[in-house]
Amino acid sequence: MRRRIRDEMNITEKDLIALRHLMHAHQHGAALGPSDLSRLLSISSASTTALIDRLVSSGHIQRQLHPTDRRALRLVPTDKSNVEMQETLSRLHERIMEVTAALTPEESETVTRYLNRLTEVVENEPEETPPPAPLTGLS
Repeated sequence: MRRRIRDEMNITEKDLIALRHLMHAHQHGAALGPSDLSRLLSISSASTTALIDRLVSSGHIQRQLHPTDRRALRLVPTDKSNVEMQETLSRLHERIMEVTAALTPEESETVTRYLNRLTEVVENEPEETPPPAPLTGLS
């Protein structure tokens, strides 16, 4: 799904991850600066600058002066990035719902049972991993 969003928004994987961080912060009434993004993405300041330049050039974010610290920048997602993300996710959601609606009740039950069992396996990992069985026949 991330590849689809990336491709439709014409941005790189790192750009998408950065944009998600920026959108999340914005939705919670916060803003991130370049150093925050650098830390979150574990990339150098030079790479962060290049990433920010790409997102600004593509119209996905804006640089804004910090309201109380004139030396600091805030990175804010644009309406364009919000609209593109929502449209892309909406199209994907519609296609997923079409596939789901086409399932027979039996198929739906099988898929549900499989996903529930898969969830149990992932969430209930054994405390200790048993040792591997001894190898035989090697000499």
